[in-house]
Amino acid sequence: MNRRRFLAGTGLSAATASLAAAQDADEVVFHHDKVEPRWEFTAKCIQSTEGKMPDIQLHVKLIKEHPDYRWNDRIKEFRLVWEGQPVEIADRFWNDLTGLWIDVYPDKEIAKVPEDSRWEFDKHLAELHQPKLVLSQDKGTVLIEWSIPQECDGRSTIRWIISKKGTVLRHRDTPFHEC
Repeated sequence: MNRRRFLAGTGLSAATASLAAAQDADEVVFHHDKVEPRWEFTAKCIQSTEGKMPDIQLHVKLIKEHPDYRWNDRIKEFRLVWEGQPVEIADRFWNDLTGLWIDVYPDKEIAKVPEDSRWEFDKHLAELHQPKLVLSQDKGTVLIEWSIPQECDGRSTIRWIISKKGTVLRHRDTPFHEC
């Protein structure tokens, strides 16, 4: 057999096989058209501690200011419940914010995602506009992050660090972006 033909043939078949594998891997699992807007949402803590999920929930409700326009939506309700106990949060830490969105992916569609594609799917879920809660390592504070869409495909993030006793720190990060 001609050595050059053999090497070229095996290289071509290997490239074809890797291209086919890449196309299978790039098969779209996350469908953006299935994302649904919501005006009420309960976020749960996403960090496990000592093998169990803590019962920390944030219930938010938005006021829809305009039927076709989401940029002016405001927070109507912002209620944190930590292990069954409500945490008092002063209105000044949330009632001045506008442009917050809540997007969810239907649970029935999440259940259809194959396990081997789940890691990539979870990356897309993490980018949805909705509050996310993470408990600190010492279990004394919870971090709430909520990304906000900005013009020109930009994004800013509101962060709250809230203790069990109700001490609140709020921070807004708006990275530089060009239109």
